[in-house]
Amino acid sequence: MITKSPQWETLKPSMDQINDVWKQAIFAKSDDAALKVINDLREQIKNTGYDDAMKYVNEELKGKEVVKLSMPN
Repeated sequence: MITKSPQWETLKPSMDQINDVWKQAIFAKSDDAALKVINDLREQIKNTGYDDAMKYVNEELKGKEVVKLSMPN
């Protein structure tokens, strides 16, 4: 649903970095360095329209049944 939001085009490049940033954080030399990498991306995501995109998603899903898929580990 988020990919249909008007903010998606500006948000997508930031969202595409999530896996790489997690890898950087995992191999960071310290917890502070890991948190900096994660928080920098978090700030970038917020600045590229995440909050507005989530408002769009919530409005679109209002009143609709949402099915969550859960798989056993």
